[in-house]
Amino acid sequence: MNKIDLSRVDLNLLTAFEALYQEQSVSRAAERLYLGQSAMSHTLGRLRKLFDDVLLERQGQQMRPTRKADELYLAIHDVLSVIRDRVLDQSAFTADIWEGAVRIGLNDYCELVYARALFERIQAQAPHAQLSFVTVNRSNAADLLKAGKLDMALGHWSEAMDELEVQDLYLEKHVCLFDNRVLQKSLPLSLQDYLDTPHALVTPEGELSGNVDNILARQGLSRKVALGCSRFISLLNLLKGNRLLSVVPETMSYIDDSEQPLHHCIPPVAVGDFAISLAWRKSDSAHPVLSWLKQLMHDIVLQERHRVIGQSEV
Repeated sequence: MNKIDLSRVDLNLLTAFEALYQEQSVSRAAERLYLGQSAMSHTLGRLRKLFDDVLLERQGQQMRPTRKADELYLAIHDVLSVIRDRVLDQSAFTADIWEGAVRIGLNDYCELVYARALFERIQAQAPHAQLSFVTVNRSNAADLLKAGKLDMALGHWSEAMDELEVQDLYLEKHVCLFDNRVLQKSLPLSLQDYLDTPHALVTPEGELSGNVDNILARQGLSRKVALGCSRFISLLNLLKGNRLLSVVPETMSYIDDSEQPLHHCIPPVAVGDFAISLAWRKSDSAHPVLSWLKQLMHDIVLQERHRVIGQSEV
């Protein structure tokens, strides 16, 4: 059997075949597709040549499909249904039957605080979907989004990112986090106690200084950084039972629900707030899956933060 050259196949031909088969009349098929009868007759001729079959035979006042037309109709109707329902009708997205994959970029802090809630709520709404959390930071998130390797990213983006949309969700404060059963300091910490206590910080790149050191340097001050680690979950474990303190996002200071949680207080030096934001490709903004995911993540993050810190958003 000779294969048909797909470059010869016009989608309009398949649409015309479907109408001819269903109407079994050239004139009715032409009216249905807003074509002249002569144009539809010409199209029928092209279809007959394409499939090497008469396809429709006149019997009395009607045109009856041939056996080959019956076989072709089943396949062509299925193909056109897929194109209409899954390609052209993007509004047909329904989360509870969707079987696609969601790729979400999370910085370390957001993964620690929000990953569980994101998984549970997304799975509840889209039980057949797959979910992948990808570790991101300010240096790689934009590139991963632009390359289509992420659908959405949640974190702190220090500057505007070309080709991307960014939606701020809330402003995060900084607090000092420490085990005061070890430090035995009066709260809130004095500046001197803050500077005298060894510091720990999260440093994915291995550096032992950060924004806090820059702030202190502008005031002629410095701190002693005794420890750097790559993950916030490690930092929480290291602070317990050790003479260390760390400046961390406020929300993270509330997630320790153990019997002996860590202590926190406002830093004695002003450390600026920062925005936690969603980011996605501008070109994907109107896609129904992204619209659903964006709204869902917005709601999950704010609700989970409210649950964790136990206070209302202003």
